[in-house]
Amino acid sequence: MSRSARVTILGQPHLVLAKAGSGSKLFYDEEDFEAYIAILMELARNQMIELFGFCLYFNELQILLSPTQFSLSRIMQRIHGSHTLRINHRQKRRGPLFQGRFESKILGEDQLTDAIRNIHLWPVRKGLVRRAENYAWSTHVAYLDPKNPWSNSLACSQILQNFSDSQIIAQRAFGRYVESAALEPEEALEAFGSVESKKIKLPKRLSLTALAKRVSLLLNINVLLLHNVSRRQDLVVARRLFATAAVMNASRTITEVATFLKRDKAQVSRLVSQGMDLVHKDEPFKLLFNSI
Repeated sequence: MSRSARVTILGQPHLVLAKAGSGSKLFYDEEDFEAYIAILMELARNQMIELFGFCLYFNELQILLSPTQFSLSRIMQRIHGSHTLRINHRQKRRGPLFQGRFESKILGEDQLTDAIRNIHLWPVRKGLVRRAENYAWSTHVAYLDPKNPWSNSLACSQILQNFSDSQIIAQRAFGRYVESAALEPEEALEAFGSVESKKIKLPKRLSLTALAKRVSLLLNINVLLLHNVSRRQDLVVARRLFATAAVMNASRTITEVATFLKRDKAQVSRLVSQGMDLVHKDEPFKLLFNSI
């Protein structure tokens, strides 16, 4: 059966969602994030798109943009085709990187401000950070700081002008506007499911209990000790490995992992942050991580 054609309206904002295929990641390290962002910025500088904002995570992403010269499908094929080739080369892998077609929704101009707020709050609602400006791979900081290197390539002014004619006042008001909705439920994905896009069927996620058993077998410890408050070195490594794998590979939130481990979210955030660093810098830890 042929796929339905994707609707594109040039000059109109489009909210885009894409996910990694089963067993893969879209981004493995900082260099991957930076390379993807560089593609977006280049297209914006060359006026191929009007870029309002984005938020990138290891296995999924959200972008808010307006195609200006070519269809959305052609634009995303250029972005994701280049990214897939790069990741496949670096990771010595083959085949598609993304899970099916990206999803998209055409937005009205009056929906722009709420849409960018939801994108910027995405990592907060996932439990990755407490404040939107603390997440490195979203455009929130660029909205708050005109000296940010991304600012010149973003269409921030179209959204900030809704708050004040003064740039400084508008930036502060926008920051408060985003923070005010931090505890509200996620709304960004409610936009999907329209006639122009089909829902992606997600693969069944590995349960935290099953993941804990894998870690305990790998490190030869009792699985119940993962919940222990002991600072014994092997248990700290086990908790760090479990938390990092749960967030990076099993798409679990910091909140879910914290509940499972009976720790507060700040502790789990530190475990994941440390684990992500070790995956890229410590070969023994990387081998353990890849073995799960």
